[in-house]
Amino acid sequence: MNIFNLFGQSEPKNDPYWNFDESKHFKPKLDKGEFFKLTGFDFGWYVLEPISEYIKDEKGELKKGNTLSYGQKALYYWWYVDAQVTNGGFTQFYYNGYGKYVPTIIKGLKYIGDNKMAGLVNRSYEIYLKENKKIKDARKGGLQEFSNLYKEIEDFDELDNEYYDLNEKTMKIIEKYVRKNPNEICLDEDGNEFDLNLSGELKTYHPNERIKEIIPLEKGTLSGTFKSYYDNGQL
Repeated sequence: MNIFNLFGQSEPKNDPYWNFDESKHFKPKLDKGEFFKLTGFDFGWYVLEPISEYIKDEKGELKKGNTLSYGQKALYYWWYVDAQVTNGGFTQFYYNGYGKYVPTIIKGLKYIGDNKMAGLVNRSYEIYLKENKKIKDARKGGLQEFSNLYKEIEDFDELDNEYYDLNEKTMKIIEKYVRKNPNEICLDEDGNEFDLNLSGELKTYHPNERIKEIIPLEKGTLSGTFKSYYDNGQL
């Protein structure tokens, strides 16, 4: 069973997490210095954290999820995969009940152009559908039955290994998407849109108004020597 056919981007009515009401679009305010300075998973978490705090829980995903853009959804829901799979593999991901998010996860990944990760998650879902009864039964048996699943569903093992090879690439794709489309994802600390062509020295300050950081930028990209200062002014 191919979930791409079941839950294509043209069929959002099948997926309550994929709806987006642009008139209610939520955009967190992010510090420009951190936005331009951070990279990789640190950057991803920095963007994700205020979104997660806003959504809060499963009820919030249904009540407020339609205020997240498709790019925001890609980051928010893929993070479930990364947190679970890097800790306990796809076995843990599905055992803990995250299968309901797979349609959204796949569409989000396709939306930002990560077809490899989308394909991998799709293959994991096909295994999940085949082994769903074992997973449901394991939930009734507690921790020991959960441990036994790793022996009973070995098909996930190969996918886990593939995931470890791909997850950093996915984070790079997400970061690239956010940096190209920041004004879909967030605003700066003053509530203004980010300047994609910002060049020069971006300065941040300590509470005592001394310079905290000097971040050299060239058209919105870190370029040159980054400088950080203590609140007494020492480099």
